[in-house]
Amino acid sequence: MKVFLGFLVVVIFLALVIPFLRFTPLQTPVVPTPFPTEKVAKVNPCRALEVKSPVPTQKISPPSINVVVVVDNSNPKCSWGVFEAQAGTVQLEDDAQNVLATGTLNTNEDWTAKKPVTYQTTIPFNGTTSTKLNLVITEENPSGSDNPQTVSIPLVFN
Repeated sequence: MKVFLGFLVVVIFLALVIPFLRFTPLQTPVVPTPFPTEKVAKVNPCRALEVKSPVPTQKISPPSINVVVVVDNSNPKCSWGVFEAQAGTVQLEDDAQNVLATGTLNTNEDWTAKKPVTYQTTIPFNGTTSTKLNLVITEENPSGSDNPQTVSIPLVFN
């Protein structure tokens, strides 16, 4: 009789508990995608920065390069870092990534306005033995973020 009561208690317990248990099917394991080993070009997907000059593959020559960009921070989900009327730095590099010239993008417009603002700089350039050059624009980074946005423009030494 004790065995029967024990068995009856277990059956009633299971009848009350089983409906509340959730069974999940076995899932196939997720295999992570390996990190690429080759250098991946950085792209500015939000397009808050538009480079007006120079254009990609433009031929340049000494004594200087005029860089003109427009920053449009009117979209709150997409912005380019600006601070104190500066929109970042410009570096001209040769194909070995040696820095040939640098400059700072500045404006005289109201840089706090929620409208497109034009920034520019003229950087002196003496020439190089390299024919392939790269203009790298890096956003202003007053907070010291580890990953400031950059835009690269390939150029040709004439």
